[in-house]
Order: sequence, then C-alpha cells, then structure tokens
Amino acid sequence: MNRSLYAARRRRNGIMLSLSLAATLLGLGWLVVILSVLLWEGFSGLSLAVFTEMTPPPGADGGLLNPIFGSLMCGSSTTSSSARRRSWWAYSSTR
Repeated sequence: MNRSLYAARRRRNGIMLSLSLAATLLGLGWLVVILSVLLWEGFSGLSLAVFTEMTPPPGADGGLLNPIFGSLMCGSSTTSSSARRRSWWAYSSTR
C-alpha cells in the first residue's frame, strides 16, 4: 500500500477521533451543567410529603403518590407477565 495514502488516512483518523472526543466532552459538559442545576434547585423541594401525599389539583401543594404507585403497578404487571411468558417458553421448548 502507498505510504502517503496510509499517512493521509492516519491523519484523517486522528482528526476525526479528536472531533468526536471534543463533541463527546461538549455533550457531557452540558449534561453535567444540567444535572448540577437540577440537583441544586431540586433538593430544596424534596420532603417526605412529596412521596406520601396524593397528587393535588393545579396550584396546590401535594405529592407524587399517584404517579409513583402507577409506575410500580406497571412495572410489577410487566415483570409478572414476562416471567409467565418466559416460564411457558421454557416449558414448551423442552417438549
């Protein structure tokens, strides 16, 4: 293979790797900024009431009990459904 062609490919590879690293670092930097603002501003609103009170009407104080309970119900029903399907598949494949 031609040495100049190989050198050009290596240079292009180095440039592209540098650009992809820069893009990754830029994206991760923005994610760190967003997460830090979220945590800084969000911890002040956390309390036990957020997890134990029912969801209020708009503009009132309250918690997130309904969404938390709904997520747990969806997750448990999906898990049990998946477990039943998997055990059926294991049973049917042994025959």
